[in-house]
Amino acid sequence: MDIEGLQAVLEYATACLGEKLRAVGYATEAEITYTFMREDVSELYDELALSRIRDELVLSTLEQRHHEGLYAVGSLKATVRVFEQAVMVIFDDLVEYGAVILSFDTDAECSFVEFLSTCRSHLEAAESH
Repeated sequence: MDIEGLQAVLEYATACLGEKLRAVGYATEAEITYTFMREDVSELYDELALSRIRDELVLSTLEQRHHEGLYAVGSLKATVRVFEQAVMVIFDDLVEYGAVILSFDTDAECSFVEFLSTCRSHLEAAESH
């Protein structure tokens, strides 16, 4: 994963979301790495929990391919999971057998589609270098 793209997303997400940003990172088959995780969020996860999250994200890439075959709408670009306390955005197609992860509080105020589109643009721009 290109760290430059993650850094650009982190800067943009911080500017848009401020203290509502929870985490930015990526997962591969071998590791899960966060370029940013808010302190109160990091206290919720130990190494085993992070490893289980990585495993789930890697497995979700198989599901991504299945969904792309079901729906005649093009490639799956992101998955959004909305929980009581957080929104997780998973950019499924930018890391082979892994994903880029972005999380923020559910009460964050932002234009969701514009926000996701700009984050994706930063990640794609870094990949093309």
